[in-house]
This record gives sequence, C-alpha cells and structure tokens, in this order.
Amino acid sequence: MIDEEAKRQTPAKPLRFRSRASQPQISREAAAREGSILRAAVAALGMQGAQAFLNGHNDQLDGRPLAIAASSVEGYEAVSAAITAIAPVAPTIAA
Repeated sequence: MIDEEAKRQTPAKPLRFRSRASQPQISREAAAREGSILRAAVAALGMQGAQAFLNGHNDQLDGRPLAIAASSVEGYEAVSAAITAIAPVAPTIAA
C-alpha cells in the first residue's frame, strides 16, 4: 500500500508540448502570399497603415485583405492592386 505522505511528495508528471492540431494550419503557399502582401503593404503604407488596411474589412474586396490575399493567387493580386490604388504618391521634383 502506498503511503499518503509519499503520494504528496511525488512530483506531478512534467507538462509536455502538445501540438495544436485542432487549429487549422495554412499551406506554405498561403503563408508565402501572406508574408509577401504584408511586406508590400508596409512598404507602401507604413506599419500602422498596413496593419489597419490588412486587418480591417475592405468594402471593395468584400472582406479582410490579409485573408483574401492568403486564400488564392487571384486574391493576392486583388489585394496588391488595392494597395497600389491607395498608396500615397511620392512627390516628384521638377527640374
């Protein structure tokens, strides 16, 4: 018979890493599109502008641009075009 005092002194099993298999994972291609559109948005809109644009709902795209860009090549191209359309134009210097 196990002594109650010995039971209390025995350390609990160590916690082990468990993968989050219950959460859907995106494909490598989708992750690449997501990273690429993020870099393009930051370059064109700055960090705060990119975050606001990519994570907010866009009426023209009918959804969240980051999710749309990651979903397909066509979605990526549509979001890229939207970024180009709203990016501030750099001033030109007259000669």
